[in-house]
Amino acid sequence: LARGATVVSDPSTKSMQGTTMKTQARYAAGDDFQSHMRKVADNGGGQQFRAMFNSRCAHCHSQNGASPQPERDLRRLSSRYGENWRAVAQATIINGRQEFGMPNWGTSLQPQEIENLLLFLESIQKQPM
Repeated sequence: LARGATVVSDPSTKSMQGTTMKTQARYAAGDDFQSHMRKVADNGGGQQFRAMFNSRCAHCHSQNGASPQPERDLRRLSSRYGENWRAVAQATIINGRQEFGMPNWGTSLQPQEIENLLLFLESIQKQPM
């Protein structure tokens, strides 16, 4: 900022700022940021599925679903939702979650494209330790 500049807060960004601040605080407290940013190896999801995901979803979920924000890290779906993770992911892709900013893709993606995204998501799920 230039000297004398005024910072104006945009109320529409308050919730996102809070999430970002929490994430930054977690890393400052000792979490390893690099482990969150590691690229996901291709575990059989197919490059075309990965490319589709990265072109349509990475702006919110980061490249390859590896977001540093746990609530947007799609590698954690199976640990978050257990055996039902695939049904939850499919319903979320089709119907969206407007309260969290997730648009509905059911009207703009073909059923096979949704299935391809689910196959990609399956390939990136973290295995229990």
